[in-house]
Amino acid sequence: MEPIPQGKPAEKQPVFFGKFSGNLEEVVCPICQAPPPPVVLYNKKEGGIKFLSCPGCSLHYASPRFDEPSLLQIYENESFTDFSRYQTWSYQQWAQSRNRSFIVSQLKSRLVLSYTGAGGKVLDVGCATGEFCLEASKQGLACEGIDISKKMSDIARQTLGVPANCLDIADFNPPYLFDALVLWDVLEHVYDPTLILKHCHRLLKKGGHLFAQVPNVDGISNRFKDLRCRLGLSHKDYAHFGFPYHLYFFGKESLGKLLAKADLQAVHFESWSHNYKNGKDAFPLKQINRLVNKACISDYIIVVGQK
Repeated sequence: MEPIPQGKPAEKQPVFFGKFSGNLEEVVCPICQAPPPPVVLYNKKEGGIKFLSCPGCSLHYASPRFDEPSLLQIYENESFTDFSRYQTWSYQQWAQSRNRSFIVSQLKSRLVLSYTGAGGKVLDVGCATGEFCLEASKQGLACEGIDISKKMSDIARQTLGVPANCLDIADFNPPYLFDALVLWDVLEHVYDPTLILKHCHRLLKKGGHLFAQVPNVDGISNRFKDLRCRLGLSHKDYAHFGFPYHLYFFGKESLGKLLAKADLQAVHFESWSHNYKNGKDAFPLKQINRLVNKACISDYIIVVGQK
């Protein structure tokens, strides 16, 4: 009997989420060595996406989610950010605007300065279009950046004039180490956050510091939006998570365990309120801002780690 011809395996069909498309893959918690069965927080109405919580470390994550090549394509997509605004961009206009991005870049720079001192050598991992690098340099830090997006790193280098390279951190091998590494709004996007932090450890001086800002699973607003979606009181289908480009939500517990996997110790946590990031810190808002910061209950949380 003639053998039955075997056809080629069916190619995966890209799945669309808004203006982004890619191939999906199932994942488990990237922090726990042997992750326990996750708790299902919410089933997205499209694409069969589940938002899960790991009982071992309290990390919230999406599964299935885009595979690595599909994730990388997001950051070259014009829909990810408004690149047109950089056609007439200038530092003077940015500083005079006193908008949130300028104020937050100042706050981040001052935080790093408080640990490294002036002249500290800083690497911005996932520098995007380079605003933090530029402001950090203005405040006395020796800052350079890397980013996997060619479009963003080109803007950083050519428009903002900061030393930024289109490079994966795994391929970055400078002849020196850094006093500090920063990952502002990066770890929630990356395919493997544990691997990224291990490379950060490799590039950091002994005693040096790592700074990361990520979505906060314990933020009051995030908890409220979670609850509304889970109770069926919201029609936004868990949109606050930021899928498909946001893959994780972190908290103190998960951040501490994530850093520990890379031989880094979490030494400080803080969380900035919306008012604080908008430059509103006069009494009585100052007291509210301090409470939010200390309790770490804003939408995003900052961790400082040390090697």
